[in-house]
Amino acid sequence: MTTLIIGRPTPWTTDPSFEMAKHDPGLIMVPPAGLSDFLDPRKLECPVSIIHGPKGTGKTSVMLAKRILLKDLEAERSVMCIPCKWPSKKPFIFMSLPNSEQVEMNDWDLIQLYAQKDIWTALWRLIFGAYVVAALESDRRASSHFETRREGNFGESREVHALLPQPLGEFLLGGKYGVDHDVMSKPPDVELIDILKNLIEERRANKNSLRDAFNAHVLPVLAALPKPVETKPIFIFVDGVDEIFQGYRGDSSLLATAKTHASPDESESATRRLLAKQAWVYAQTSLFSASLDLSINSGGVVRLIASMRTEAWEVECSSDGAQPKGEQQLERVAKQVKYAKTELEKIFRANINACEPSSWVSREGDEIYKFFGATKYVHHASNIDEGIFSAILRHTMEEPRELMLIGSRLHDLGSDVRKDLGKAAKVVNDATGIILRDYLRFMGERWDEELARFVLPKIHCNVLSAEEVKTIADAVKRESDGRIDHPFCYLYALGLIGVTRYENNNLFQDFNLPGRFSSDERRTQLPQNPYYLIHPILVEKIKRARIGNGENSFVTHGQVIVGNDLPFNLYLDKNKVIFGAEKHDDEFKPVLRIDGRTLGYSSDFGKDAAFYSYANQQTILLHGILLAIWRGAQRKRPDNSVSVTDINECLSHLVKSKIIQPEIRLRRRLKVTDLLDTVMHKYRNQRKYPEVILRINANFQNAGLAGVKLCIEQSGEYIRLEGIMSNDIGTVGIPFLV
Repeated sequence: MTTLIIGRPTPWTTDPSFEMAKHDPGLIMVPPAGLSDFLDPRKLECPVSIIHGPKGTGKTSVMLAKRILLKDLEAERSVMCIPCKWPSKKPFIFMSLPNSEQVEMNDWDLIQLYAQKDIWTALWRLIFGAYVVAALESDRRASSHFETRREGNFGESREVHALLPQPLGEFLLGGKYGVDHDVMSKPPDVELIDILKNLIEERRANKNSLRDAFNAHVLPVLAALPKPVETKPIFIFVDGVDEIFQGYRGDSSLLATAKTHASPDESESATRRLLAKQAWVYAQTSLFSASLDLSINSGGVVRLIASMRTEAWEVECSSDGAQPKGEQQLERVAKQVKYAKTELEKIFRANINACEPSSWVSREGDEIYKFFGATKYVHHASNIDEGIFSAILRHTMEEPRELMLIGSRLHDLGSDVRKDLGKAAKVVNDATGIILRDYLRFMGERWDEELARFVLPKIHCNVLSAEEVKTIADAVKRESDGRIDHPFCYLYALGLIGVTRYENNNLFQDFNLPGRFSSDERRTQLPQNPYYLIHPILVEKIKRARIGNGENSFVTHGQVIVGNDLPFNLYLDKNKVIFGAEKHDDEFKPVLRIDGRTLGYSSDFGKDAAFYSYANQQTILLHGILLAIWRGAQRKRPDNSVSVTDINECLSHLVKSKIIQPEIRLRRRLKVTDLLDTVMHKYRNQRKYPEVILRINANFQNAGLAGVKLCIEQSGEYIRLEGIMSNDIGTVGIPFLV
């Protein structure tokens, strides 16, 4: 399915719930992978009933799109949708709007009561089952009052008292039940909160009372429904449950309580955090259980379509989940809202097309050119053209909401200012502050101000070596008197610090994307890596912290464009490769280390080992040279032992092949064949060794490696080859030397 333009959308809408206020809501939608059938109104039998994703991925847009796309079938009376259209003909879904009141769960007895999945299942089954009863009664009345019905007239009757049996209405609404208040008499977002506040805050309804009300007033109606082939399907749309419930003592959500609650007793804190987490998770995952119950009890007529956070759904699919269903069944009924970078670019371009042409810089070219008057954007530090959209995307956590925020701000600049890409770039950089703030809020995180005060001023560059990270962490631990001992673990867990990953003989940058439940730095270990990268959304905050601390300006590295999944081409000042022999299990075996990481012990390294590296291509090349020397020397003796003489001969072979050109910093010139023996003999007693300089021939497979130092050391049976590269290195090919 291609890009969908539904109704008359407002471009750059950051929150689709605002579309609810419009008479004719519209959306710009690029269907996420795997959800085309879900959105197709002709495919009512699509089994998907749950969509999930981290905050900001566009779940509400997908839900609202499906609701709007069913309006023609609704007008034909081929389907019924709940909530019904109130008060106008616009489609609606159950959701928490930005100004909606929250249900308060502000004491631990209440949180503990609702930290169970069964009670949430009973709650949702009763509430949405009651809405089915009311909608059917409203539809029956409207049909009997009018010989013909106007398009989309479901649920417009205002004879409210008889829509539900009075005992059920009073149970749901408590003291608010009356002449002016029954289900379907208020906007759905307000009404749902009224019901939840009564059942949870006032009644503290338990599983038994909820079950009894369902069996008495809802189940008989559902059981009496005709078979699906004889009646129209009934769809119930529920979104945003993760935001409905306020946490302990005013926390923005139960999720925030689950992550931040602390008390003098750490064991009590852990218990309460777990209870809040369970309540937050089960409030969402129980929608799936309720959907199954409503479908079974109605003979397949009623289908609850719900969204939830991926953090909650992953619990459902884990060993901790209470759902006794196979993984294949769960995958069939639940789909993640997830956009590839190409789809995110389609969304961005579609919003440009939806703008008034008068807001464009040009009416020629593609969407990016129309909006900016250019398509190229040269990274200021590396002088590399990264492209305008790529530059924008890497300043986000790759969520549609964040792209809409940046697009809106760029749109508001006006075309005359926007075409100045320097000013446009400043807008993008400034937006990262809001993106970071909202990202933390949506993830239920509280920014650790103490950690930020100690750590951020010490980060001088957006690319750090492992040694620099350790130096900063040690300084922070010392200055904070031990209170902060894992600062980079915390930032890594939040996705604000990235690492490199090795894939298909190349290095790429890797940041945690949104969706992880916990970012507790005590539970998330910082991976061992040669390089650590600062996410662009954190850079502006670091710059302000450094200025406030009287530090020098922040440095953007000139060789790396930092961003998730982008290539990593950095050549650091010190890349160390050690390939030698060490005593292991009472015998000497070859050992290979790259940038401090031991890659393994083996008596027979192969080609895979020779070219597998956690560093860049230049390190791989040096690795290959060292391995070629060592393997060649091993082959000279049946027992695979190695002598300096053997290494000398192999090195000489590489020199004669014009792969390397040696120099040595001694007072007199030496022949190549005497090079190593002379060095080792001269310096053995001093335990001090010179640096043997190897320069890779530039004509060999386009190699351009300069400044490689090879140090050779022998002490008894121990021989070590160590290569250290300087930073004046260009891109090279990888010769297969083994």
